[in-house]
Parts: sequence; C-alpha cells; structure tokens
Amino acid sequence: MAYKVVSEIIWRPYTPPPPRAPCAHLGDAISTEVCDSCQGLVRIKTFACAIHGRCTLGKKLEGIACCGNGTCEDYQPSPASCHPEPPSRTM
Repeated sequence: MAYKVVSEIIWRPYTPPPPRAPCAHLGDAISTEVCDSCQGLVRIKTFACAIHGRCTLGKKLEGIACCGNGTCEDYQPSPASCHPEPPSRTM
C-alpha cells in the first residue's frame, strides 16, 4: 500500500467498517420524517422497531431511535443474516 506525503502529514486510504447485519427487531418502512439538521429538504425513512416503536437506519432524529449508526444498545443481528440459507439447486 502506497502512502502519499503531503506537507509532512501521512494520508492513508480510508477503509470503511464492514456493514452491520440488519437488526432482528427491525420491521418494515412505515413513514418518512423531515430532517431539520440536514441541508435542504431531506426526508429520512423510518422503520417499525419491536423495541423502540420506530427507528431510522443512519441518522438520529429527535425522539426516534437509530440502529444504523452503531449506538443502539438493543441491536441484535437478525438470525437470517447470520446464517443465510444456501441457494436452492433446482434441476
């Protein structure tokens, strides 16, 4: 891996963390909410949540839980995502 030196600062390529599996408590999309802290008119999709009532996947909104940013203490990976079914082989 090559490093680029710019003004005596070493810049390394960013490697994002691996995506998390969907939460076991996550349900279907139920509504959208206006994001007051976002620039422009942005609507955030909310989902049903068996623990919190509803949640978002990536942006915390006032009064709505967020399970996509890694801060939800009730997050549990969905059993289906931990052990996916093998593809069916039909002939």
